[in-house]
Amino acid sequence: MANQTYPRPDFERTSLRWESLDGPWDFIFDDDDIGISARWQNSGLPDEVAVRLGDASSDGAFAKSDAITQRIAAGTQDLLPGNLLAKTGLTAVNRKRQIHVPYVFQCPASGINERGVHQVLWYQRSFTDPRGDQAKGQDGRVLLRFGAVDYEARVWVNGCRVGSHRGGHVPFDLDVTDALDQAGTDNHRLVVRVFDSAYNLTQPRGKQYWGAKPESIFYTPSAGIWQSVWLDVVPSTRIADSSKGTVLRSNDIESGDLHSHIVVLGRRIGQPCSVEVEASLGGVTVSKSESTALPNNKDSVDIVLNLRIKDDQRLVLPEDIKEGADRWHNGVALWAPEHPTLYEVTIKLIDPASNKTLDVIKTSTGIRSIEWDRGDGQWRLNGKPYFQALCLDQGYWPDTFMTASSAQLKHDIVLAKKMGFNGCRKHQKVENPLFYYWADRLGYLVWAEMANAYEFSPESLDNTRSINDNCGWEHVQTDLSTFHDYSDGAELAKTCASLDAILDKKAGRHLFVPSIDNNELGTQHKPGAPIMCTEFGGVNIAPSAGSKEGDRDWGYTTARDSEDLLARVERTDIEQEANGLFTFDRREKLPAEKVKGIIDAAVGAFHERVSRL
Repeated sequence: MANQTYPRPDFERTSLRWESLDGPWDFIFDDDDIGISARWQNSGLPDEVAVRLGDASSDGAFAKSDAITQRIAAGTQDLLPGNLLAKTGLTAVNRKRQIHVPYVFQCPASGINERGVHQVLWYQRSFTDPRGDQAKGQDGRVLLRFGAVDYEARVWVNGCRVGSHRGGHVPFDLDVTDALDQAGTDNHRLVVRVFDSAYNLTQPRGKQYWGAKPESIFYTPSAGIWQSVWLDVVPSTRIADSSKGTVLRSNDIESGDLHSHIVVLGRRIGQPCSVEVEASLGGVTVSKSESTALPNNKDSVDIVLNLRIKDDQRLVLPEDIKEGADRWHNGVALWAPEHPTLYEVTIKLIDPASNKTLDVIKTSTGIRSIEWDRGDGQWRLNGKPYFQALCLDQGYWPDTFMTASSAQLKHDIVLAKKMGFNGCRKHQKVENPLFYYWADRLGYLVWAEMANAYEFSPESLDNTRSINDNCGWEHVQTDLSTFHDYSDGAELAKTCASLDAILDKKAGRHLFVPSIDNNELGTQHKPGAPIMCTEFGGVNIAPSAGSKEGDRDWGYTTARDSEDLLARVERTDIEQEANGLFTFDRREKLPAEKVKGIIDAAVGAFHERVSRL
């Protein structure tokens, strides 16, 4: 299994009852999309189904794909001829087989390891009620949780449709309690239908390619379930997680206040509820709030907790926390990559009438401030200019593609820090929440991007839909503006010599969307905002003589040995893309201490320059 531990340790109940659904599932391709009309959701998946095969595409998407690929990759390599996802032959039979969830069918770890056009996928497995023998009538709900399913999912339990979700990059959960209680059986059937277009370029896909073979800067696509699936038993009245509105804001290092907005789900009309918040550091209780009642007209409450450490509390803290001047400010233990100090936070939901505890959540937070708006172009962490030594991280693995275990995600951060990096730009992928869990604990800054589409649609231009960043493409409304420039060194030096040149057209296109009447957001650079270089040196290090690899190895230019590898674009190679400091299987291409020495020297030069300002 990919994950034997609870998938969300950042938000964990003390009365945790859960069951992993990772492992073998029944699986079948539905290439003619007949499953719903044949009522597979009710009868279960068939042993086999005949399918008529046809042409690669009927919507003209591939007429644009080559031009889009060359436009993005700057024409650095000829494209593979005829590289289309295509069906062959006249008829075929798709047979039911087993797939290992949460791995996509295209990857070796799934047990299927098959490429080609399969846009409709069906999954099926059985499970028992995690509440046990006395399930019915208990005061609790059963949630079915999916880490991520690419791209559209419909879900049935015992033939009852329990919900659906559109979007391949974020978690979702469905309450399946009623479907279980009405079944009259101890063994329950879970069926999932997934649709993931192989051709629609308006669908957010990030680096997943629409061709038959990965090439240039694009990789093998990933369709279907690609993160863990599990069942949670939760209280009927419970504390919501961050996706449902609960927020801990801990950026006020001057006051040391933790601002908690706690949302409660499942509250009955008129049900009295109170919330308590407690914070500790290194096993020492720092602060505890009074019990705060939820108002009758709101299912949320705001609580402010001060996290300053008193002198007597600091004396009993572990040595690794209480030492170091940079770690402390106004009695507050600060978070930074050099000292990733976290406060443990306990949120308790109480019925004040009976004094019964309804729910308890364990989570954590770091106290830190981030500033970029003083107008001097500096990015600050905890009030001080900070050098972000970032690498590009695209989150792919050889046998599992976009899926990784908790240990693998942790290991990637450890490897990056070993080379001197203090953070990454997570590129074209919303990563598993476990990655951010380990980033908090190991001290790692993360710039995050949504996977973008490659053709605009009315939906993508709708400014009511939130957009983080459409990296390498036009911008509509966003907090960030980015550009890619793959010119040679001399030409690039001219561009970077002035702000006007940096913000000028790139590849003949405006960096910003032209001004729109009554809508100026995103159409101009804010004077004094920092300009970050987050990716450089897309260099392919040539394979050794006689290597079987390398015919399609890709980079914007080529280095012949490790001495030619000063500037690098990303942490690891991915498939044919050979720009990494590590190989695809995470082996060093050059000594970590050598890279760390270069980065440490750059950090030192930065601080020396800042000290003279």
